[in-house]
Amino acid sequence: MVLKCKGFLFDLDGTLVDSLPNVEHCWREFSRRIGVSESDVLHYIHGKPAISSIRHFMPKASH
Repeated sequence: MVLKCKGFLFDLDGTLVDSLPNVEHCWREFSRRIGVSESDVLHYIHGKPAISSIRHFMPKASH
């Protein structure tokens, strides 16, 4: 089957689908893996690019 379309719609800000529960689930897993409290991570991450948050919590990790 071939799908022909004129464009794609990406919903990266949660306007069409609420992705917040999934996003926070992933950040909770991240916090457990690096040994930082979930509340600290969830409080910090919103409104920031993921790479900025990772660098904030793992400043000695290689880039």
